[in-house]
Amino acid sequence: MLALKLLLRLILFPVWLILTFLTVFTSLISKVGNLVMGLFYLYILIVACIIIAEHAWLQLAIVMGISFAVFLVHFGALAAFELFASAKDKLLDVIV
Repeated sequence: MLALKLLLRLILFPVWLILTFLTVFTSLISKVGNLVMGLFYLYILIVACIIIAEHAWLQLAIVMGISFAVFLVHFGALAAFELFASAKDKLLDVIV
């Protein structure tokens, strides 16, 4: 039984290292992404104000659609980070 647990730990340790790398990588990307998203939404706000002043409603709908699509991509990246972090924590509980 002890040999089986040791074998399981040896197999799961590289998986844990990969999940740790993915967690750190997605955390870094999300932090940088938050800065970029803030600047992007500031730009979108300025563009939307200009479009509203010109009464160009179709262009406003297109800009809002692009903005929503970028938000969904960012939300998906944050969801992936949380998924990797929870999987890493559960795997660490199994290893230790």
